[in-house]
Amino acid sequence: MGNDCSGERNVFLEWLDERVESEPEARLAAREEEVRLYLASALRRARNEAGLTQAQVAEVSGLRQSVVSHLESADHNPTIETILRYLSAVGANLVMSVTVEKKGLNPGGL
Repeated sequence: MGNDCSGERNVFLEWLDERVESEPEARLAAREEEVRLYLASALRRARNEAGLTQAQVAEVSGLRQSVVSHLESADHNPTIETILRYLSAVGANLVMSVTVEKKGLNPGGL
């Protein structure tokens, strides 16, 4: 299954850099939205590649169809459990990576 959302990410990052360079809280909010958008896109792609409808994912995962729809539209913050139930239903795995951009402490975590 392909994971390439780099084009979407690059457009978002360009927008982000133009608007919130000097505002740490705005950068954090934008990063949160970036993760939600990326996750929603990846989940939709996984479901489509599995050849399933939202209703079928709901049935297999035990989630309500409205929850499946919300996951795919990036309009809330799902729990890890919900994400994993969805992924299990479509036969996909979650692969995570954390990278450190700067050495040393980053006050405020931004």
